[in-house]
Amino acid sequence: MGYGGCSSSVVHESFRDLLASSFYELLHFVAPMGVISTLERIRRKFLWGEMENNKKINWVTWEKVIEHKEAGGLGLGSLRALNLSLIAKWWWRLRVNQGKLWSQVIQGIHKIKAKEESCLANRSSTGVWKNIASIDTELRKVDVPMEVIMKKKVNKGDKTLWIGNETLKVAFPNLYALEKKKRCTVEDRVKATGFERNWKTTPNINDLTAICSSLGQFRPTTDEDKWRCVLTGDEPHVKIEWIKEVPIKVLCFIWRASLGRIPAATELSKRGVMFESVQCGQCMEEDESPDHILLTCPYAMSIWEWFWRWCNMPPFQFNTVADLIGYVSQQGSHRKNKKVLISICYGTLWEIWKARNGRLFKRLPSTPPKVANNIQSVVYMWLKYRSSAKIFGIIQCGQRFDFDLELSFVKVFLKKKYIVYYKLIDLNSRLSTFRSNIFCLTLCAFHTYKKCHI
Repeated sequence: MGYGGCSSSVVHESFRDLLASSFYELLHFVAPMGVISTLERIRRKFLWGEMENNKKINWVTWEKVIEHKEAGGLGLGSLRALNLSLIAKWWWRLRVNQGKLWSQVIQGIHKIKAKEESCLANRSSTGVWKNIASIDTELRKVDVPMEVIMKKKVNKGDKTLWIGNETLKVAFPNLYALEKKKRCTVEDRVKATGFERNWKTTPNINDLTAICSSLGQFRPTTDEDKWRCVLTGDEPHVKIEWIKEVPIKVLCFIWRASLGRIPAATELSKRGVMFESVQCGQCMEEDESPDHILLTCPYAMSIWEWFWRWCNMPPFQFNTVADLIGYVSQQGSHRKNKKVLISICYGTLWEIWKARNGRLFKRLPSTPPKVANNIQSVVYMWLKYRSSAKIFGIIQCGQRFDFDLELSFVKVFLKKKYIVYYKLIDLNSRLSTFRSNIFCLTLCAFHTYKKCHI
């Protein structure tokens, strides 16, 4: 094994010192694209388990993997974005910490106050700060200009970019030419009573209407101007709830399933893996796609019918995993109830996938009742050991499916706390399908809380 538990063939020796070093270089210097690309390639191979002589399928594009979780990615982050953001943060620090000694020194050396806000260094200067000041050029290459993401929240007003993506001087050049006082502030022109004019001649009516429309209902205040960061992502994506109650391995599977990037027969055939048939081995009716395995196969549909009854919810039929996750994420009026419902949904998807793999690779067929028992057991263990007592105590179940062995969570109130244990209903006097560790926990809870009554 090599550095950090990684194989020596994955992490090249020439990059181990770079990986082990601090972010000093990324914080002050723009890294060459060749170095960034090489490091990203190492991360990509490590994620998918690739070796020099062992190629693996990259199920999701690297651009999607490194996106933030809020944007539908896995949240690994881009080294290029990290490098640029660390350097750009110096711009932010200089703006919001103007009273600090280091900020005053930089402003004095480069005479920043006498220049436009987009200029942070003298053209003739050299050194680290010159490199930091040139980050705007790098950001423009990725269509993220600094003046757009860092704007002033105008209160008293100043000559700055504060409405739209360009200054009023650029947006309305004719009106700027008519202005008598070029260095006027927003406070000088925009009053509580309206727009105050001080032009050489009467302006064009179209320009006047346009600038009044841009100003809208803005009114200045006596407070000082403040800087704010404006970064938004408007692209539609599936919102995955990354809750701590569910193991990270299961969450990653749910994320891939929502994108349709799990090793189903149809997805493997798209990537050059040959099969005699891509039909579903369970129903033999349709092609084995990710959504078919987890949702539309009759085998999966019977399990989802049980799921809706178990959660006391009206049954719905979804054609994609993304639609199912989006619907479940919007249910539940209370945050804790919502987490329990999401955990059950994710556990159901996970156990259906495990049952499919067990049938395909181990020749171990699983009936829907057995899968349902496994779902109850695994969700119980998640909420028991990975969540707070309050979340664990609000598990409730309604009507159950008619299985041989029925397990129900029963809510018991004791000393102002919720205690949850299993109520076992063994219709056939058999416990062979029930996990012994859960049964021991049940007996322990029963004897510990004898005075509890259902």
